[in-house]
Amino acid sequence: MKSRVACSIAVVVLAFGALSLAGCSSNKAASAGSVNCTNTSCPFSGKPVNTSCTSTYKGQTIGFCCANCKAKFDAMSDSDKAMKVASAK
Repeated sequence: MKSRVACSIAVVVLAFGALSLAGCSSNKAASAGSVNCTNTSCPFSGKPVNTSCTSTYKGQTIGFCCANCKAKFDAMSDSDKAMKVASAK
C-alpha cells in the first residue's frame, strides 16, 4: 500500500515538474492584427502572439505567446519594458 501511495505522489510531482518546465507552449497563437497588437511575435520567445495574452504599455497593446511571458513583462520595470517593446516586431 505504501508503495502505491509513493508511486502516485512521484507521478504527480513529475507531471507538475514537466508542466512547469514547459513554459511557453501555448498552441493558441493567433494573428496580432485581430486585437491591434503593436507586435506580431512574442518579445521573449519570438513565437506568434496569442491574442488572449496581452498587456497595455503606454497606450500600446503588447502581445505575448503565453501567460508566462506576459507575467514576465508585467513584472519588469518601465525602463526594461521600454527596451522590450522597442525590440518587439
